[in-house]
Amino acid sequence: MQLEERFVAPAFAPEYLAQDFTRMTTNFYLQRIVRPTELEQVVFAVIPDAETATLLEMGEHEACLLLLRRTWAAAVPATRSLFTHPGSRYSLGSRYRVGRSAKRG
Repeated sequence: MQLEERFVAPAFAPEYLAQDFTRMTTNFYLQRIVRPTELEQVVFAVIPDAETATLLEMGEHEACLLLLRRTWAAAVPATRSLFTHPGSRYSLGSRYRVGRSAKRG
């Protein structure tokens, strides 16, 4: 389980608040509009407030992993999201295919 806070630029998704997110995920809806052209992710270790700890069924002194993700579409800011995970039950990682940036000669 995770807690998600998502901030969406109104110009990017003007109908965002009118969607029924019990029928589709926020990510699915946003990806249908346009795929991001740039993405930034930063991970922080944080101590949650009491409400977050209760919602995530965490111990009193357990740390969280907080993932900050920002996306852009055609160089325009589109979303800013915060994903909070119980630190003792999650790990975060990524894998990317890296293309050749320079021609070998």
